[in-house]
Amino acid sequence: MKSEYQPHIDILRALAVLLVIFNHLDFTLFSGGFIGVDVFFVISGYLITKNIVSEKRTSGTFSFKKFYQRRVLRLAPAFFTVLLTCSIAFSLILTQEEWTQYLKTVASTVTLSSNIYYTNLLNDYFSISGKSTPLLHIWSLSLEEQFYLIWPLFLLGIIKFSKNIKIFSLIVIISLSLITSHLLIQSNPVAAYYLLPSRVFEFAIGAALVFLPSTRLNKNKSILLGLFSILIIIISSFFIHSQMLFPSYTALVPCLAAALFISSGQYFTGLSTKWLEYIGKISYPMYLWHWPIIVYFNQQSIKLDFITKNLILILALILSIFSYEVIEKSIKLSLKKIKTPIQLFFILPALLTLLFSMSWLVFFKETGQNDFDNQHNDIKCIDLPKHPVDECFLGKKHIEKVSVLLVGDSHANAQSGFIHQLLMDTNLKGYEITNSSTAFLVGVHRFSQNPRTQTTQRIADFHTKNADIVNLIKSNSFKYVIMGGYFPHNWERHIYSKTLQPVKDQSKAMFIAGLNNAIQIIETSGAIPVLINDNPILRDVDINCHLRTTFSACYFERSKHWNDFQEWQQLLNRIQAVHPNLIVIDFNDVVCDAKYCYSALNQTILYRDNQHLTYAGSRQIALEYLKRYSNPLQ
Repeated sequence: MKSEYQPHIDILRALAVLLVIFNHLDFTLFSGGFIGVDVFFVISGYLITKNIVSEKRTSGTFSFKKFYQRRVLRLAPAFFTVLLTCSIAFSLILTQEEWTQYLKTVASTVTLSSNIYYTNLLNDYFSISGKSTPLLHIWSLSLEEQFYLIWPLFLLGIIKFSKNIKIFSLIVIISLSLITSHLLIQSNPVAAYYLLPSRVFEFAIGAALVFLPSTRLNKNKSILLGLFSILIIIISSFFIHSQMLFPSYTALVPCLAAALFISSGQYFTGLSTKWLEYIGKISYPMYLWHWPIIVYFNQQSIKLDFITKNLILILALILSIFSYEVIEKSIKLSLKKIKTPIQLFFILPALLTLLFSMSWLVFFKETGQNDFDNQHNDIKCIDLPKHPVDECFLGKKHIEKVSVLLVGDSHANAQSGFIHQLLMDTNLKGYEITNSSTAFLVGVHRFSQNPRTQTTQRIADFHTKNADIVNLIKSNSFKYVIMGGYFPHNWERHIYSKTLQPVKDQSKAMFIAGLNNAIQIIETSGAIPVLINDNPILRDVDINCHLRTTFSACYFERSKHWNDFQEWQQLLNRIQAVHPNLIVIDFNDVVCDAKYCYSALNQTILYRDNQHLTYAGSRQIALEYLKRYSNPLQ
């Protein structure tokens, strides 16, 4: 059944897709541009409900087969075109491990479960970065398809009842979903963002428009209300940001504004808006194309300056026009010849894609990772419930006495390869005890603060784990105790306090006090305290840059590193003045020269993400360090 064309909805689609793209391109004003996705959900809820109700009203029946045929014909051609193009393009530049991860996202995408997959993936501290995931944006398409699976059943269940009962049913759905969203975001914000239960209210807001009494507006009122609602959406994109409670009640603002535009903006069209209407027509392929292009540029370590961002916009526009004018329209012209569109355009390509992806994954599992990927991604000896274990020993492991203890957080863990190499050079044996987000600080408690609710929670095991390390230091005669960690701005990422009543303004002072206490404990035990000055944070450069482009391009300005570390360096200088026996190991001159910091050294990858070194990379830094400087662990 062909629905009536409503040009003002294409204008709303255009606004939605442009907001999303501007947000993904990090245009400063559009911190909340992701609300474009919510606007799309409102539009979908409205149109799908309107079409189902209209079909049921005019024909007396509803055909699930025809409904899903229309969905497939609308979505599948552009989707599989983008999927095939991405797979070819990224197969040329991804490492074996990255390609394997990519195929996992492909499998989740064609099974309409990518939002569920990403919920699990991005909740993992050591997961791949969202900005390196070409199909991340498909989560919204998966969520929308899940909605299409259940919504016709719900509508057919209530359609025979009175209009008031239908509206009441939708109010209940909106309320339950909104409450779910609000509660879930406080405990699991990733799940709240990606999963359907916390998003249903957005679709239902659009659906409610179908049953609410319609009001005839004259042209002037329609234009004024349309302009007002558009301004609300745009202004919302300026002020909403990722640290707010979202979706939750925050999403009501753009969703209700979108609903207002749909219901009252019929006259918000004309010759001056034709270009927006066309962008609305190609908004779906624009949404599909833009994100893989951004990821491709990021993985080539191409800085997204103003010119590059506009180039990405142009590329997305050209590819979207091609998808719409050539592929989508060609298929529409051939519809009469196609008897089984669901099988031809979705089931068959989805099965072939799954077969290829699963075959590769099985082959990859059987053949194992290559040495490069093992060095890149294997993570060991962190967050272990019990010690000792073999994988945590460092240096000359055959020696009986453990002379060196390495403690700290995940950065210390990532730097263990560096310490291992120093110990090999001095014929010493060491042991590592590291825990995520657990710098070795004594006499203080750590609290986390939910940026959305501003509530604080004490991390009980932080104090316990560090107390256990204190006991270990006191009961052994270590020669060195080495502290590693993500020290710069640590007091801003967490809140530290001597008491169980944290005061955010005192976090920095408490962090310094805890570090001074730790050094004092080490000195009192008779060991020599050692602190690893943290590695630079990788900026504007992909971790595998030197594998994809020329090595000389894989750097960022050292001044950015200095700006980030300057405050910490000043604090460290004062700490050294209080503890003259403290040895500070600073290998940043190995990673950086006078002007630039690099992502690789001697053709060895240094980083596994933008913060953490690889074990092989940290060992390579040690080898180069020992060529330039004497071993501090003599």
